[in-house]
Amino acid sequence: MFSKKMEALMSVLQKIFEAETLQEVNYSSMERIQVENGTLIIPMLNMSDSGLYQCVAENKYDTIYASAELRVIAAAPDFSKNPVKKTSIVQVGGEVTIGCRPSASPRAAIDWRKGPEVLRLNK
Repeated sequence: MFSKKMEALMSVLQKIFEAETLQEVNYSSMERIQVENGTLIIPMLNMSDSGLYQCVAENKYDTIYASAELRVIAAAPDFSKNPVKKTSIVQVGGEVTIGCRPSASPRAAIDWRKGPEVLRLNK
C-alpha cells in the first residue's frame, strides 16, 4: 500500500500518461520531473505537461490537499506589439537599424532576408 506522498507522486506521473497522444510523451518526460523538499520541479516544459497537479501534505493529525493548474502556453510569432518599421528612408552612405522583435512562446528564431536571399548572421 502506498503512502500519501507516494500517491501524490504517482498522481503527477499519471498525468504524464494521460496526455492527448502518447507520442508526445517519452521516457525522458518522467526523468524530468523532480520533487525536492516539497517543491515540484518540471524543467523543459512541453504542452503535455499542462494539467491539474495535486500536493498532499500529511502528518499524524491530518492530511490536506491542494491543487495547482499548470497551463503551458505556446504562441506563434506576432508583430502586433512590436511592429517592424515598414519604410526607412536613409541617405547614401548612412546607416540603418531595423528592429525585429516579435512576441512568441517559445522565443522565435529570427532570420533576415532580401528577396529569396537569407542574409548572413554576425556571430
